[in-house]
This record gives sequence, structure tokens and C-alpha cells, in this order.
Amino acid sequence: MPNKNTMQELQRIVIESRELSEAFDYFFDLTESGTISCKDGKTITPPEFNDELATVLLAVQTRVSHIINKPLTLISPMFFEIQKHHFFHGICFTEEHTYPIVILYFSHVETGIFAMPHQEGTDMCRFILTKQSTYDNIQ
Repeated sequence: MPNKNTMQELQRIVIESRELSEAFDYFFDLTESGTISCKDGKTITPPEFNDELATVLLAVQTRVSHIINKPLTLISPMFFEIQKHHFFHGICFTEEHTYPIVILYFSHVETGIFAMPHQEGTDMCRFILTKQSTYDNIQ
């Protein structure tokens, strides 16, 4: 059963764990226990997508393309946001695979993970988004 600092613990696991399956297990424990529920956030669909989620999807698409060693396009993204924890959970698909890619992302630390199931198992990856600075912005 998750501890009382559930989202903080999930964030810690997403950022630090060497076993990414631990984060997904913990997340699903939170949802099954009712600790995370639909009443805690809102659904975000493509018309409402923001630039940050577009960047997350591009990062995932780039990494998945590298994993399968060919270009692809992610389709049908669906995300759920819990604003007070800066947390997004979502899924998307590729044109060739029937299994969803599952994404967990904490926007305030710009760190997330994804799981891509396939017939041989599941590939998991951590990604970190960083904002680029230019010399003009350096004081």
C-alpha cells in the first residue's frame, strides 16, 4: 500500500529508480487503491494540448524510433493531468503497434518515463526535458 506522501514518492521513484517498472507498479497501486482518481484532475485531449505535452510526445517519439530503429508517428494521445502535483499520465499509440505506450511525467522537474509493450516484452525508458538557454539570456 502506498505511503501517505504518495505523489512525492512516485516522483522520487520516477526520477531515481534504476528499475522503471517500480514506478509503473507504484502508479498502478495508487490508482487501484483510489489514492489517484478521476476527481483529482482533468483529461487533456489534443485540442487542449499545450506545448509541454507536445514536447513530451516528441521526446517519446524520438526515443521509440531509436528503440525500434525506424521512424514512426505517435497517434491518439490521451492525457490526464493532476495540476497540484504537476503530474501527467497518458497513453498514445504508433501506427504499427496495437499496444499503447504509457507515459508518466512530472512537469515541474521535467522528468518522465514511458513503457512500450510489444510481443517480446516491454521496453521502458526515462526522459528528461531541459530548456535550452542562449548566450543572450546569460547575465
